[in-house]
Amino acid sequence: MSSNFRNWVQDSFLGSVRERELRETAALFARVTTARDASPLGNDDQIGHFLIDCIADICERRGVMPSDPLADALWSAIRGLLDLEGFIVFLPEESSLAHLTLAEGAELRTSLNRHLRFLTDQKRLLSLWREHIVSLFATLLEYFPASAFTDIDENGVARNDSVVLPEARAYDLCDNVPEALERTILSFWDDDLIRANLCEALRERLDHNGWVLSGAPKKNASASHKLVLPTENKNTSPDFLVDAYLAGTPLWEFFQSPLPFAIPFHTRFEHTHIVGGSGHGKTQLIQFLINHDLVRAQEDGRSVVVIDSQGDLIRTISQLAYFSPSADKSLADRFVLVDPNDIEHPVCLNMFDFNRDRLSGYAPVDREKILNATIELYEYFFGALLGAELTQRQGLIFKYLARLMMEIPDATIHTLRELMEDSERFRPFMQTLTGTARSFFETRFFDRQFNETKKQILTRLWGVLSNASLERMFSHPRNSIDLFELLNDGKIILINTAKELLGHEGSAIFGRFFVALIAQAAVQRAAIPAFERVPGFVYIDEAQDYFDESISHLLNQARKYRIGLILAHQNLDQLGAGLRSSVLASTSIKFAGGVSAKDANVLDSEFRCSAEFLLAQEKERTHTTFACHVKNYTSKALSVTVPLGFVESLPTLDASEQETLLEANRERYSAPPVLPPFPSATPRSTTRLETEQHVAPIPEPEAPATPQLERSDIKPEHMIAPVARQSTEAKARTKKIPREVADSGRGGQQHKYLQHLIKQLAEERGFRASIEESILDGAGRVDVALVRGEQRIAFEISVTTNRDHELGNVEKCLAAGYAEIVLVGSNEWHVKSLGTFIEETLEEEDQGKVRYLVPEGLIQYLDSLEAHPQPMEETVRGYKVRTVQQVVDPKEADTRRQAIAEVIARSLRKSKDA
Repeated sequence: MSSNFRNWVQDSFLGSVRERELRETAALFARVTTARDASPLGNDDQIGHFLIDCIADICERRGVMPSDPLADALWSAIRGLLDLEGFIVFLPEESSLAHLTLAEGAELRTSLNRHLRFLTDQKRLLSLWREHIVSLFATLLEYFPASAFTDIDENGVARNDSVVLPEARAYDLCDNVPEALERTILSFWDDDLIRANLCEALRERLDHNGWVLSGAPKKNASASHKLVLPTENKNTSPDFLVDAYLAGTPLWEFFQSPLPFAIPFHTRFEHTHIVGGSGHGKTQLIQFLINHDLVRAQEDGRSVVVIDSQGDLIRTISQLAYFSPSADKSLADRFVLVDPNDIEHPVCLNMFDFNRDRLSGYAPVDREKILNATIELYEYFFGALLGAELTQRQGLIFKYLARLMMEIPDATIHTLRELMEDSERFRPFMQTLTGTARSFFETRFFDRQFNETKKQILTRLWGVLSNASLERMFSHPRNSIDLFELLNDGKIILINTAKELLGHEGSAIFGRFFVALIAQAAVQRAAIPAFERVPGFVYIDEAQDYFDESISHLLNQARKYRIGLILAHQNLDQLGAGLRSSVLASTSIKFAGGVSAKDANVLDSEFRCSAEFLLAQEKERTHTTFACHVKNYTSKALSVTVPLGFVESLPTLDASEQETLLEANRERYSAPPVLPPFPSATPRSTTRLETEQHVAPIPEPEAPATPQLERSDIKPEHMIAPVARQSTEAKARTKKIPREVADSGRGGQQHKYLQHLIKQLAEERGFRASIEESILDGAGRVDVALVRGEQRIAFEISVTTNRDHELGNVEKCLAAGYAEIVLVGSNEWHVKSLGTFIEETLEEEDQGKVRYLVPEGLIQYLDSLEAHPQPMEETVRGYKVRTVQQVVDPKEADTRRQAIAEVIARSLRKSKDA
């Protein structure tokens, strides 16, 4: 056959086929176009109305209103199913038909015939299909919590009281994924759908997925193979089941849709536990939750407390525009800031300021409850003071000390210190107690077996008060931060425990103090009706610093009285075994993200999920994810999304508004520190405490004076004490070289503190000061040596050392050529005793070269060195006393005296050996 003939046959035959198919395609295209234009789904507007009607019908049958995210998910799923079924007709341009290949033309005609089948019977088929889809999704919504139907506003807050986290996957929110999937899949094998040839493409895909999951594609399946349904699958992981059974269908997209997740309001009083690894976004989650409560606080008056040791969280929250005086529903009048960094304006704190006036108005049973609970809270706080779990004996003494402290007017932490130092002074208060408490103080408290316990407490109190910031805040007789009142008034209370300033230990004590006050306030709510208990939420970051194993009791008390705690930390190793068990058992809401494999293997059972699920929580550029489980609300943990930088993007205060806010806060809650007098020569309280032995107060001189003793003729009636005087010959025999003295005077806490105090005061006045200055070629040392120009002064400090030791120190200083020596003693009696002995023992040419001071005289003495006034002499008890009189204005004298009292009071409180 020639090539010409072959070409003629192909052109004639194939050309006629192509032309015939093109004519058929064009005719079919025209019929479908006409039918489509008459269809209820003929254009985008009609399709939109159809979808809206379907979603409205679904929600009406379920009796809910859809949230925006849920409506979007339903829209996309139903639209996808319409496309798959062929109900929505997409036609190419008619001009393109002439350019189709034979294969393309055949495929287009198949699609047009499928559309035409629907369009020619659209009323019946669309009605049947719609009824099935509406019924299916109405049933599916039964598996979703109320949060799926909750919208959030621009502040990230829901319209109800629930805390709504922006996103969680629909399958995570679905209550029983295997059952929900199985009901969904099997519904498409409904007889009506099969007879109407509806959903054929969807059934084919679902059938394929099922057989593949069962281990054999359908075409290779035999009688021995069984189709595994979702409820029969051993792998119950929601994400696995959704991927495996719904892949390639619009239903997969629905279950993957992000929906809001809400935590019910009432559940929040059962407390929240957050474990967030470093850098995962724990603070962002806390800020998101706090922001919700601040917005709600504007409407329902709830109280919010934030305890933070780093300061960043407090800083971010305190600068939000909610606290602007000009803001709508401003929170400015409800703002309370406790910040130890504001050292010039310390807040007034007192653990022992127990409001008896308020207590007297309660019923007897409520008073008893509150008193007993308060005693327990004191024990919890005392445990923080001692820095460890209380021993049995410490716990016993603290229980009774707490009762006693409540009986002492204006008692402070200094009162507790004084009680440990000199318990006898407080016997009158002990006698005001009743029952066993009084018996304990009468029969056991003064026993020798408790002496060591008292010493331990006293040593610890000195250590706590060595922190100047804590001392400033805890020295007030009245507590300006009344948590009971503040919580009931709906205040927003921000507490910076300032770890950088106070140190780890001081921060923990400070935080425990406020946790105890919160628990105390919660217990006092027992006396007010439930409807008057304003809800309060307490956020505690780095919570491990403030709690011990007694936390379960504290959490239970808070829960009963509408206070919800949110406890956050980085890892489980920060909690001891007992504390970890208490926290896990006493919190109903749990978040975890960025945890280690070790922690994941511990938390998986608490979260009702696998360790792999916990480890899969990741932080992205714009958001981070946390696993979340809510007891009796979610059957398993789900993954929730928290936006990053959400709170930081909210409006903030300007500089002037911030300053106004802080000034108002200082005016309400701050006051200058109230420090005890030094030395304490009289009982702290004279209103109720009458001691058996009165000590006369030291008279205040008209002008400060610094004594210097010189030897003179001694009259017997002026002797300080009956000390035998040595003859000159005897002294000459005994004093040839400076005597050797042990180093026992160095190293004590009080000794060291006074050394540094003298050094600091001298350097402020232009002296060069050296501690433990070596003299006599290393044969001795001076406690503090001062040099300024030609002035050389040696300071020796005597706290507990005997007079022979101090005499040896003075002799060394004289041998080293110091023209002036100052001996500083711990109290006036000790100084006079040393002065008498040393002056009697020194050679006549050395007498008068030593000055004797108590710590109060340090500032006055150093100041007197600058003016170099002429000394005056007078005879006191047989000695010539050389004094330097200063002309001081009365106001200046009062100011200076107060400054001296503060310096010395601090030195006394900081000085005891640990």
